[in-house]
Amino acid sequence: MNKRKQIILVIAILLVAFCSFVYLKKQFFSPSKPKEESRKETLVYDSSLKDITLTKDGRYVLVSPNTLKWHSNNLRISRNYVVSTFITYEHFYAKKNTLPSGKLKKFDIITYDLRKKNFVEKRIDLKKAVEEYDSDYGLRDDGSLQVVGSSFYFEGKDYVRLFVSKRKNLEETKSLVLNLENGKLTELSEAMEEVSTAQNSFPSLSRTNLDDILYFNGFSDLNDLGYINDKKENKIGQDINFSHEFPDLVKRLKKNRITEILYRRGLVSPADYYEDLRHWFAPVGQDKLDIIGMNFETNEETPLNNYQEFIDWSKAEAKKAQESINANRKKETN
Repeated sequence: MNKRKQIILVIAILLVAFCSFVYLKKQFFSPSKPKEESRKETLVYDSSLKDITLTKDGRYVLVSPNTLKWHSNNLRISRNYVVSTFITYEHFYAKKNTLPSGKLKKFDIITYDLRKKNFVEKRIDLKKAVEEYDSDYGLRDDGSLQVVGSSFYFEGKDYVRLFVSKRKNLEETKSLVLNLENGKLTELSEAMEEVSTAQNSFPSLSRTNLDDILYFNGFSDLNDLGYINDKKENKIGQDINFSHEFPDLVKRLKKNRITEILYRRGLVSPADYYEDLRHWFAPVGQDKLDIIGMNFETNEETPLNNYQEFIDWSKAEAKKAQESINANRKKETN
């Protein structure tokens, strides 16, 4: 073997020895990585209320939350009760930067009785009530946030609708109703569903001139009327019937950061609510606002002189929108 080959062989042996040394050092002498610890986090969704006000005629209720971290999706109203919730979840994180697994720990229905002085608060353990009613079903316990359905007034009783899932198959669900007076559960009947739908059907005002008027006065519409009090820019105009006829309510709105104005289901119909909105937000001296439905694609304007015209127009616009979506999907697939 010539001298050059001997040198190459020696270098190769040294490289192998060095790599082996580095590997063994990492394996046996390097400090081990700290084991990632799992952690648990408790999440609380508190929708309880601190301020409830009935209008003088008793047809509407103003409510404000206890906390600005309010889960308003679970605010409901029947004829005699305002309904909110108190929910607690435990989230478990097995490793850092991984999605948690969740467990529902508590789900209370909170009711406020509008017939009683100081609107007496009562809590119903809904999680326990569902488990006792049907052990095969329960509230969703997979970490997704559980919400309640609409409240309604049926045959002299107040109810809130809720959805439960089969424990062995979360996709298999059914609807139950909770009697807000006695806390008992029962199946949702077709007659109940029909009444619930009728009492809570109020399409969005987003494509009408009333939506703009609501916005410029600090209100928003989503089935009920919401108001956010921005102290830097308090927007309620003095030139509308609402401010002129209800100065006490304007003061009440300015007292809290967030207020929802709810119409009492079974006492005020969606048609009544529509006509009240037309009056409240008309200029002072004008009985009813002329509401106009607007199609921004065609610039077509449609007078909506009553609730039925509003419903018919909303359905027609929704149908047109769906047809447009279907047509675009068809183009994309061709």
